[in-house]
Amino acid sequence: MSSRCFCVDIFYGSAGEPGNGHKNSNRNRAIRDGMIFVRNQAEDEQVVTWRRCMKSVLVFTLTALFAMSAHAVPVTIDPDTGASGFFDFDGTIGSTQTNPADGWAISVDSDSLIDISVTDCCVAGDAFALMMDGAVTPWDDVDLTGSNNFVGQVDDLFLSAGTHAFDFQVTESCCTAGSADYSFSEVTEATATVPEPGAMALLVLGLVGLTLYRYRRT
Repeated sequence: MSSRCFCVDIFYGSAGEPGNGHKNSNRNRAIRDGMIFVRNQAEDEQVVTWRRCMKSVLVFTLTALFAMSAHAVPVTIDPDTGASGFFDFDGTIGSTQTNPADGWAISVDSDSLIDISVTDCCVAGDAFALMMDGAVTPWDDVDLTGSNNFVGQVDDLFLSAGTHAFDFQVTESCCTAGSADYSFSEVTEATATVPEPGAMALLVLGLVGLTLYRYRRT
């Protein structure tokens, strides 16, 4: 039976079955009420789905804002263990790393020394400058790896007692974004250079000799 015939039978009763019109009318009313119920149920489900979507968007937004605020402070370097890992950058010349956005910070109780290095990752063509307390600190050594990736190294960088901030500034870039590896060593105490005993003895003998020579001349 086609759908058209089925509809006709619902409203007017099947052919050869007189008296079914009233029965079919009740059935039509039931079907209509059922359709209204299904439609209302579907609308309720849409409302629930919409509320769930809005809740998900709100949770995602709050999570993103929390993550941004969590990165709003520098990464703390433990003076006793140092730190290592990787950072991201957007490839803009003169910009600093994007993650961690506020760089790194270390606090030392006394004058100290630290080693710092950075190695470009993946695609070659990037280069970086070391920034300490907002000023460029020259590398002691700049080299390239076997894959022509930039390597910058500074040894025994002097840190006065207090807190110091570090960033890596993009000076050359091959792409619109990238990453690089970094390493901060544990700090060592900076001690004043004491002359060796031999050098001190020579200095004393020189002064004695100079004094005797001036005495004889007079």
